Amino acid sequence: MNDPGSIRMKLAWQNLFSLRTCPPDRILFSADRDPALERHIEACPFCAERLSAVDEWSAWESLGGRLAEASPAAEDGAPAPGEIREVKAALGGWGPANRYYNPPIVFILDIEASPDPCARVAQICGDAALMGLDDEALGEDRGFVECWNTYTLALADIGRRWGQAPPETLSAVQAAAAQPPQPIPEHSVLFFFRQLELELAGYLAAKSVERLLSKQKSPAHPAMPPAGLALRAFLEEAYPGAELPERAADDYELLAFSRFPDLETPLAADEKGGWDRANCICLTSGGFEVQALPFQVDLISQSPAGLLVTGKIRQTGCLPQTIHAWWERPGADPLPAAAHELDRGKSLFRIVFRGLRETEVQNGALVLLLVGDAV
Repeated sequence: MNDPGSIRMKLAWQNLFSLRTCPPDRILFSADRDPALERHIEACPFCAERLSAVDEWSAWESLGGRLAEASPAAEDGAPAPGEIREVKAALGGWGPANRYYNPPIVFILDIEASPDPCARVAQICGDAALMGLDDEALGEDRGFVECWNTYTLALADIGRRWGQAPPETLSAVQAAAAQPPQPIPEHSVLFFFRQLELELAGYLAAKSVERLLSKQKSPAHPAMPPAGLALRAFLEEAYPGAELPERAADDYELLAFSRFPDLETPLAADEKGGWDRANCICLTSGGFEVQALPFQVDLISQSPAGLLVTGKIRQTGCLPQTIHAWWERPGADPLPAAAHELDRGKSLFRIVFRGLRETEVQNGALVLLLVGDAV
């Protein structure tokens, strides 16, 4: 299609691709070029064109510096929901395919104070030509919020404040972010745009969350009631029809990989919307009961620490307190997570697996076990 709307979308995609994946001027025009930069220049026509106009660039850099000095400074302070913030430049860097991932402007959805300060954010795109039905416009030519592209960043990685959205915009973004994304035709401009935005989000979240997880130790298993009774025998008696794995490394793995068909039936409709289910051990005054809780994976991304998986849990009649995770591998024993964290109250999880091969990532699946209190 060559209609004006289609042409404008293609031009917007071209500009955004350069904005997201080309190194900033301070790196491109550096006297010391590292191998990653050389490989990028060989493959990137945009940067080759920028380098051909080095004298012009010097003049623009000087003018830009003077304009920056005359411009009002962006506001700082602690991030808050509804704010428009920049991600600090230090979080950017070289990633796969010789791309330099530039930190974007983000929209703050909510703040997590514990166990380490972090924020759930959504990326912002500045060109409305790439806006979809499930995006939220910011107005005043500020672009739109990518409600389908949310992730967690440490507060230390969030930079200056550039604006504040009205309460109704915050509510609309939070509501849209809780819904599955709208289907996009494959091989369309919008499809490739969203793939790139998710790729950038994965890179940034992996670097930021890795530092959060590295500060923490995975929580110890709490006491498992009922004491003195073999768990397998108890489950077979208490949950007729339950499908238990033939073997498990411990009671937690046994509980995680057991299937309880009677509990899963009410959640069948959720699977169509991209939700899976996890067993939740709900602790009560008389022992415990098994519940099924829906969860959804938002991000799977390779990082220097391993495979990062983030997502959210929909709370029902149990408030999760701890989370345990495995990666189910065809033909091999489940791989326990190297690190895992649950943001209590918001039910956002972050998990890292180490030692997974690419085929295991592609053919495997995340399995969760939650332990919580009845509400």
